Amino acid sequence: MKISNYMISAAVLLFLGIILGNTAGMHKDQGMVMAMGEKGIVKPEPAEPDSMRSLWSVTAYAPGKAPDMDETEARDMLFMPLDMDEKKIIFAGQKCEGVDFDRQTGSLEEYLGEKHGFGPGYIGLEEQKATIVRTNCGMEGFSEFLRLDDRRIVLEIRGMFFILEPVVDY
Repeated sequence: MKISNYMISAAVLLFLGIILGNTAGMHKDQGMVMAMGEKGIVKPEPAEPDSMRSLWSVTAYAPGKAPDMDETEARDMLFMPLDMDEKKIIFAGQKCEGVDFDRQTGSLEEYLGEKHGFGPGYIGLEEQKATIVRTNCGMEGFSEFLRLDDRRIVLEIRGMFFILEPVVDY
C-alpha cells in the first residue's frame, strides 16, 4: 500500500495541532508565561497551585551607588517570580503573610533623588509617576518598594535595583 505525501502531511499537521493545542491550553489555564534565561526555560509559577494573584518576574537589575551585592548574585535573581495579593507577598522562597500596604503617589525623580541621591536614568528608568508602597513585611526589598504607572515594580535589595514586569499583561 502506497502512502501519499498528502496523507503524511495531514498526519504531521494533525500531530502538531494536538501538541501545540495542548501546550497553549496548559499555559492559558495555568496563567503562566515562559521566559528564556541563561539556565534554560524558567516558568514563573504561583506559590500555590490555585493562585489567582498577579505575578511578576525579575527582568532586569541595575546597581545603585554602593551596592552590597555582586553581579553574580544579582544575575541569579533574573526571572525570579513574585507572587503578591492583598495580604501576602511571596518572593525568593520567602513569604510574608498578614501584610498591610500603605500607598503614596509621587514622582520617581523626587523619590529616588531624596532616598538614594540619583535620578531614574541612573538605573535605566525614565521619569514617571510612581506609587511608593510601604508594608509591614520584613523581607529584603519589601518594607518599601515602587510600583510604576506601567505596572512594573522596582525593588531595592542591598543597593541593587531590580525591575519586575508583570507576567500576564491585561
